[in-house]
Order: sequence, then structure tokens, then C-alpha cells
Amino acid sequence: MDPLASRISESRLAPLAGWLAVAAIAVTLWVLVRHGLAVPASADDFCNRNNAFRGTALEATLASYGEWTGRLVTTFALYHALRLVDLPQLSTVSALLPLLLAGCAWFLAGAFGARHLIDRLAIAAFAFVALVLGLHLLLGQVVFWATGGIVYLLPLLLVAAWLATMARIAEGKPAHGGALGAFAIGVLAGNSIELAWGALAVVGPAVLVHVRSQPQPLRHAAAAFAGAITGAAILAAAPGNFVRATATERSFSFDAPWLAGEYARMVGEVVAKAPGLVVGIVVLVAIGLAVHTTSPVTHARQRTLIAFLLVVAAFASLVPMLAAPPQFAPRNGVFLLVLLLAAAMAFAIPPILATRYGAVTLAAVALFGALALPIRFAEDTQAAQLLKSRWVERDHALRAAAAAGRRDVVLPRRTVYPPPTVHAIELGDDPARWDNKCVARYYGLAGIVVPPPASP
Repeated sequence: MDPLASRISESRLAPLAGWLAVAAIAVTLWVLVRHGLAVPASADDFCNRNNAFRGTALEATLASYGEWTGRLVTTFALYHALRLVDLPQLSTVSALLPLLLAGCAWFLAGAFGARHLIDRLAIAAFAFVALVLGLHLLLGQVVFWATGGIVYLLPLLLVAAWLATMARIAEGKPAHGGALGAFAIGVLAGNSIELAWGALAVVGPAVLVHVRSQPQPLRHAAAAFAGAITGAAILAAAPGNFVRATATERSFSFDAPWLAGEYARMVGEVVAKAPGLVVGIVVLVAIGLAVHTTSPVTHARQRTLIAFLLVVAAFASLVPMLAAPPQFAPRNGVFLLVLLLAAAMAFAIPPILATRYGAVTLAAVALFGALALPIRFAEDTQAAQLLKSRWVERDHALRAAAAAGRRDVVLPRRTVYPPPTVHAIELGDDPARWDNKCVARYYGLAGIVVPPPASP
């Protein structure tokens, strides 16, 4: 992963590239934080808040390991956050989660081995803005929803950090923290979520082969990969995985034609949620092919190989979902989309940076995209604020009902519909439904129902 050095970093325009990148990141964070503050808690947040108080945070995490999931890393982080912040204030967590997405972009920029801070800032700003614009229809579930944001963004951050570590090792440099540090980041990434396994399984062996003749890099790469395997094994061995998978039919099916069809369906649904990002990826690859540099042909082959590995890793990220295809949701494809963007950047960014104004161009494009975000989010944020005000009214009504000793409550149906950047599930007319039960338990009520929509 030896990158091309950017010529702009030594020029008089280097400070301009840096300031443009910082401005793009700042504007993007301002828009996202403002929107996050308007996002109310949703159904799974109630369930997880209840579960988080089954003993200590560690005890609750271990209980979940046996009953629902082997993701110890994200479950502990989620339960700890929900123990610290009650649901009426959960929007503060939603407002902070975009920082994890920015961190993911920063580590991905490090995975390309930029030799200068200016280059890395430009790459990070470009990646951050591209992800926010391209994942717009998924942001409500993978960023602003407190449960979803921690479950998806924390693993993305850890995997990006692991990729940056492997890129550093591939360049012949020692991993930060040595072999022990490489092993630790591997354990965290491997245990964070099943969707991460594709990247770990593809990139790990490739780096091991690349550094096989270098004793220290080989030792560090082996430690990082061994850590990833260890973390993944802990996750896979959890009894809760099987409990969760068997909640739907046709889990653990070995019907190959059916699984192939399900895989194609999943990829199609993911792409349908991010058409703009897919188009942007194609355009970025085309730019990478069109830009001419004086770099050796071997480097072009190297970045093509890196891009190919990341594409394979991207599509492999959905393979674990074949254990229980009916439980698939388009948000499960976030690793696929992020890794495809990373592949396109691995192919196109080095020749772009090798041009005279490469870093300035990347940073300027990022800022241009960031300045479009206030317009893009205007209606969504307004709708989120209105939705949150209704959520607060409902929260007060339910607390008052519980204080008055009422056992069963009938709530009026919500008339404000969530925008795509807010994950909000309306309760149903069955008090035994899972989300109705979680909300009732949170408020100390026996049952809550919301009448079905009136017939036209």
C-alpha cells in the first residue's frame, strides 16, 4: 500500500488544501450534530435500555451473549451509553455518533498511507462528505439512531483502524503498540460485528503474503490477523446468535439456489438505498483511469490489486447474513457500501494526489459537497424536530399515567411521519408485540396500544 507522495504538500497551496478540508469536516459535523439533537429514541432503544439494567453493564452484556448476540464490544458500549443517558436525553448520543463516522473517514485516509497531514485531511474530508451524501437514506438507521449508530459505526471505526494498521504494516512500519496493539485492535474489530469479517478475512491473508519475508512486519501482521480471528471466534461461539437466528424461518438453510437468490436480493436492496454513492464510485474510478501521472506501472498494478481486494471484501461482508436471510435489512449493507467507496478511493486517490493540485481539488470537492448538506437536511431536520416534540408529549403522558397508577394506556396514533434520516417505529395495536412490551416495561405499565390507522 505504498502511496504516491502529493506534490501539493510542498507547495504554497498546501495551507489552502488543509483549511478547505477542515472547513468541509466542520460544516458536515455541524449539520449532522444539529440533526442528531432532533432525533428521538425509538423502539429498540427502549428494549436495550431495559436490558442494560439487568445487573451491571458487564452482567447485562454477558446475558445478551447467551440470549441474543456475541458482539461483546458493541453490546457493552451500547449498554454503557444507555445506562449513562436516559431516553429523553438520548438525542445527545445521536448528536455525538457522527463523530464516529468522521473517525472512520480519518482511519480510511490512513489506510491509504498518505505521507503528509494535508493529504490525509483532504482524503478524510472527501470520504466523510461522500459517505454522508451517499448514505442519506441509511443515515437514520446507521448514524442517528442511538442503537443502530453504536452497533454499526463503532465496528466501522474499528475495522477502518484495523485496515490502517495493516496498511502501515504492509509499508514495513511497526504497528502502533507493537504486536500486542495489533492483536488488540484485531480482537475488537473481529468481535464488533459479523459484517466486518469479509474485510478481515480478505485483507489479513493478503498482507501476510506481502510481508512474508520481513520478520517484524510479518509478526505484527500475524498478531493483527490472529486477533481478528480470536474476536470473530468469540462472536461466532455465542449461544445468543442461534437464539436470534432461529427467531425466523429458514435460518441456517443449505439450499444453495435459494441462498444465491437471497444474496442477489440483499445486494439489490442495498444498492437501491444508495444509488448516488454507487454513481459516485463509478465516476471516481473513471477519474482514476483518466488521470495520467508519471508513476511507475507497478504502482498502478498495486493500487488495482488493493482495490480488487476491497471489492471482494465488500461483497463478502454480506455472506454472514445468509445464516438468516429473512432478518436482513438494507442497513446491513453499510459495510458493503463503505468498502466499495474505499476500493474506488484506493484506486483513484493516489494518481489524483500525484497531480499538482490533487489535495486542493479533493478538499474543494469535499467543501462543495458539505455546503450542500444544510439544504439537503433542512426538511429532514425540521420534520425530526416536530417528531421529537410529539415524542416528548407522549413521554410526559406515559409518565403521568404510570404515576397515576394506570396499568393500560391507549395512545393516539402519531400523525408526524419520520424522514429517512430518523429511525422511528410506531407502536401497534397488540400490547404483546415486542416493541409495545419494551415501551410499557420502561414506563412501568402493564400494556400500551396504539390504534391502527383509520380506514379510508
